Amino acid sequence: MKKGGVGEEIGRIIAEVSWGGVQPSELRPGDRLREDIGLDSVALVDLIVALEGRYGICVDPLDLRVAEAFSTYGSLLEFALEEMEKK
Repeated sequence: MKKGGVGEEIGRIIAEVSWGGVQPSELRPGDRLREDIGLDSVALVDLIVALEGRYGICVDPLDLRVAEAFSTYGSLLEFALEEMEKK
């Protein structure tokens, strides 16, 4: 899957877990998931579950990259793409 398509899908997932707090078209790579978009811990868990289900990736909480990957929309997109390449 191409980066743009994945980015659009992840944007839709973020919009869903934020309960409409952000529109996918408004997302920018530097947008911080907690501070700018307003995702709380429950929404982040929902986001992880959705990504694992949609892309078949495993988000290992012991992986040191996870905290950084879930800091911004752009870092999340890069993380998802990297994990998808491993499959």
